[in-house]
Amino acid sequence: MNKKLLYTLPFIGLLVQALRRDTAIRKYILKDKRIQKNFRALLLSDFHSSFYGDGQKKLTSLIDRLNPEILFFAGDIFDDKKAHKNSWILFEKLSQKYRCFFVTGNHEYWSMDCPYILKRLKDMGVEVLENEYKDYKGVRIFGINDPAAYSEDINTTDTWRQILSDLNKDCDEAHYNLLLTHRPENIKEYSETNMDTVLSGHAHGGQLIFPFINRSLWAPNQGWFPKYTSGIFRFKNFKLIISRGLCRNIFPRIFNRPEIIVLDFKKDEI
Repeated sequence: MNKKLLYTLPFIGLLVQALRRDTAIRKYILKDKRIQKNFRALLLSDFHSSFYGDGQKKLTSLIDRLNPEILFFAGDIFDDKKAHKNSWILFEKLSQKYRCFFVTGNHEYWSMDCPYILKRLKDMGVEVLENEYKDYKGVRIFGINDPAAYSEDINTTDTWRQILSDLNKDCDEAHYNLLLTHRPENIKEYSETNMDTVLSGHAHGGQLIFPFINRSLWAPNQGWFPKYTSGIFRFKNFKLIISRGLCRNIFPRIFNRPEIIVLDFKKDEI
């Protein structure tokens, strides 16, 4: 084998890995004595009306194979520039099979179609959590609107902080308290609640992930070299789980495959 080929093959392999667009699966176990019965949920975020084949079959068939009971949608499932067709196809397929919980992201509001989107989702049986909660098998599922509902820019507002504070009053020691939100960066605000786990998206994994050091390039509301872009972060009083999202649109993802997060809720018998 000549030297040029010897040097070229690793580069080609690295490039293939860098540009992979197949969906990654990341799994976490959430165990607590307050969970009444074991169940599986999936966290889906930042779909941005992407295309996953005819009838969104590449994505829906993967979801089916993962065999969840419920689906959490953490915002930006719709987009403000792309038509909503792909998102509606996805919900038409999934809402018939699974219990679905949805919160808004900034792009739902920026689309200027948010009232229609939320009404149609509700008509399809999707449980849209607009600063409210639902109980499921010992888990109290809170959902909060994106800060873009209360501001024309992308920044978190005092109105949003007050809503989170009001939601926190419904946290219950008898339940496992779970917050479904779009934004991962509001660590201070989440730490001041009694939430056990926070589920989020928004950061798109930082768009480019530097291999070997697992750091990212840029994320909205965090800027360059952000910290909270994907994975799980354990703080003193809560866990934060961030999805890299499912967007496959114009901006390239480098070492940053689209992602579904699997959440296995388990009753702790101890």
